[in-house]
Amino acid sequence: MTAASGAPVQRRKADTATTMESVDRVRAEARMLCEAEEQAVSIRGFGGFEVPHLVRADAYARRRWVWAAQHKLWRPAADAVVELLPRRQALVNRCRPVRMSLVVSEGAIIALENETAPDTAVAQLRYLRDLTREPAHCVRILHYGTRVPWAPGPAFTIVTDPAGHDSVFCESLTPNDFTRVRDERRRREVIRHFTAMNEVCFDQARSRDRIDSAIQYCQKQRRCTGSR
Repeated sequence: MTAASGAPVQRRKADTATTMESVDRVRAEARMLCEAEEQAVSIRGFGGFEVPHLVRADAYARRRWVWAAQHKLWRPAADAVVELLPRRQALVNRCRPVRMSLVVSEGAIIALENETAPDTAVAQLRYLRDLTREPAHCVRILHYGTRVPWAPGPAFTIVTDPAGHDSVFCESLTPNDFTRVRDERRRREVIRHFTAMNEVCFDQARSRDRIDSAIQYCQKQRRCTGSR
């Protein structure tokens, strides 16, 4: 075999090694976030342009996985999220659930209203609405078009441990890939952003009303399309 014919083989091996390294990193970061959440006394977060992972219903979470898995770059992160989904959902449903304060962009609600699977959208919206009634949880809507000091961007999660330290995880290269923020300035910046975001969100009651409105819209769409 000539050097020229061997070059593509070497490139493929290098690409495979890089991909496996990426998969290992994504899985390690996903486990780190999950373990931090399991030990947390409180969790705050913003879902970016989607529903936050912690409050995704099964059908919606798996539907998002199918979408992400179609993209080669996003597949490892999507796989890691689905593998850890039962552990993360247990945080919300356990007898003494961790306190959560989550901000959902109204853009995510609008996307659910336009979801091509109305049954999935209704189930997800009902799940969110039910969480707004739980004393340990606060789910609030950031109204579409609300002026904030910065442009709402990627999703993030702030985890407070029993010692009172805040760890921050931000979405990085892909919609499912959360990486721990190790830069202290950036960590504090994200925490400030969340505080500012809360000051302009709908309150809990108005957020619930907006979710109810979305449920009614989806149910109407379901009747129109004949979905059962």
